[in-house]
Amino acid sequence: MRAIGCLLLLLSVVTASKHFHPELSIVKGTALRLGLVDESGINGVVYYVLSNGQERIYQVEEKNDDDIWEFVDVDANAHTGDLVEYKTSVLYNNNWIESEWNKVILVPKDLMMPRKSKRSYNVFRDDFNSFNKASYTIEVSSWGGGNGEFQVYTPEYNNVHAANGYLYLKPTFTVDHHAFDNGKLYNGRMDCNSLWGTCTNGVNWGCDRTSFGQEILPPIMSGKVTSHAAIKYGRVNVRARIPKGDWIWPAIWLLPRDNHYGGWPKSGEIDMMESKGNIRAMDGGSNHGVSYVASTLHWGPDYSHNAYYLTHSGKHSNGGDWHGWHTY
Repeated sequence: MRAIGCLLLLLSVVTASKHFHPELSIVKGTALRLGLVDESGINGVVYYVLSNGQERIYQVEEKNDDDIWEFVDVDANAHTGDLVEYKTSVLYNNNWIESEWNKVILVPKDLMMPRKSKRSYNVFRDDFNSFNKASYTIEVSSWGGGNGEFQVYTPEYNNVHAANGYLYLKPTFTVDHHAFDNGKLYNGRMDCNSLWGTCTNGVNWGCDRTSFGQEILPPIMSGKVTSHAAIKYGRVNVRARIPKGDWIWPAIWLLPRDNHYGGWPKSGEIDMMESKGNIRAMDGGSNHGVSYVASTLHWGPDYSHNAYYLTHSGKHSNGGDWHGWHTY
């Protein structure tokens, strides 16, 4: 019996490197749909779902007319935003292939991204041999980003320019600008329209700011650009080098063009990369400076119910840092 048991184990892992990717979504109000596209060799599928501490098992013995190994649980009481764990066992070429447990956040099926097509094309590409102002909006404001940030975004060449295949978004000291000195930081005024002829965000005195008491003018000038190109489905690659320096916060974001579902975070935000420039920035016994990068999805019905903590992940550089060139 022991020999037979070992033989069965060897047979079951012959094709263990094969991976299957089912789709979980919400249909018919609160029903949970699980579906796996058929391929040659599949003769049965078992879905395991763990939600709210309860495990459900769904066995599918036949594919449907659309060549999908599908199961719909009308009693699942599924809702948009539910975090569900799942795994599959697929009978493939007479071997059961069992996956690891995975996590997914449920959304209605009609909002799911369509399956990949073999056809693709570039929507936008910039190699930054020069800076094409027609392709971007340059932010000009000192509104603080909703986080009390102490920079003013400017269109100054020192803060935003492109040359020789590189886009430079560079922080500089405000006192190095000809219109300011140390005294004006504490007793002065920063009028974006007067300085640069425009202002893109007037929230929180972002266009016209006067120092008073401990509220000094932004001590840092920096650059932020937003592309005019937009996509609904696809892939975005950005090759960038993260800067080093205390209190620098480099970020690459994907933001909604139209805020179709409402203001932030209702329409979502994808943080492809965020980091801190500090060589050492300890948090909970771990260094979260330039040796650490993170990605986040921001979503939820309002600011106080932003569920980003469910869709956040970070990565340490294993002894080095992320200051070099990487593709995000």
